[in-house]
Amino acid sequence: MLREAQPSSGDLRDAVDGRADVVVTGDPDLLDYAGHRQGLAVIPLPWSRTYYLVMLGGSSPLGTAIPADTAAFRAALARDAVRTDARPVDTTLAADAADHCRSSAGSARPAPTDVILYPLADPTARELAERIVALAAPARFSSRGQAPESLAAALDRGEARAFVVPGGPRSAGPCADLTTYPVGAAILPLIETRRHAIVRRGTPPLVAEWDGAVRAAEPRDTAGAAE
Repeated sequence: MLREAQPSSGDLRDAVDGRADVVVTGDPDLLDYAGHRQGLAVIPLPWSRTYYLVMLGGSSPLGTAIPADTAAFRAALARDAVRTDARPVDTTLAADAADHCRSSAGSARPAPTDVILYPLADPTARELAERIVALAAPARFSSRGQAPESLAAALDRGEARAFVVPGGPRSAGPCADLTTYPVGAAILPLIETRRHAIVRRGTPPLVAEWDGAVRAAEPRDTAGAAE
C-alpha cells in the first residue's frame, strides 16, 4: 500500500522528510528541496491542466491591449508569469477547437467592471491574471480572486471584464470546459501545467494516469509505470 501523507503542519516538506512514499506537487520550491535529498526521485506527470482567458463584452479593450492569441505571448506566460511547470498551449489544437465551440454563439453581454477574476486558491491563475493586468496597461484593469461558488456565479452573470479559469486536460475535449461559459465570450487558451511526483526509492511501481493522477501499478498494467 502506498503511503501518501498530508502532514498536520500543512508543510509538504515534512511529508518528504517523513515516510510518505509519494508526494504530488507543482510547487517548484518543494521540487527543488526534494531534488537535493537522497533516496528520492522527482518524476514529471502528464500535462493535466489548461488555463483559459475568458473575455466578455465584445469591444473590451483587453482584447486589443495584449496579443493573447499569439504563440509568443503564450510562451512568455509559460516562461515568465507562473512558478509551476508550464508550456504554451498548442494553438493548432486548442484555439481552433475553442473557436469551433463558440462558433454559433450570440453577442456577449457587456461586462460592468474592468476586473479580471480568478479562483482564489489557485496561485497559477492568480499569477496569470496579475501578468495580464500588467500587460494591459495603460488600460485600467485590476485582478481579484474569488471563491469557487462566487466565481462561477460571476462568470455565469458576466460580472467582470475577463476571467482566468483552469480546465482539465485537453485530451478530455476542450468543449467540455468551454460550454459552461457565457454566450459569445472570447475564449483564449493560454498555458498548460503539470505536477511532479516525488517518489521514495523502494516504492512499489506506480502508474501516472493521463489526467496526472498517480496510483499503484496493477498486474493488468503493461506500460506507463514509473518505478
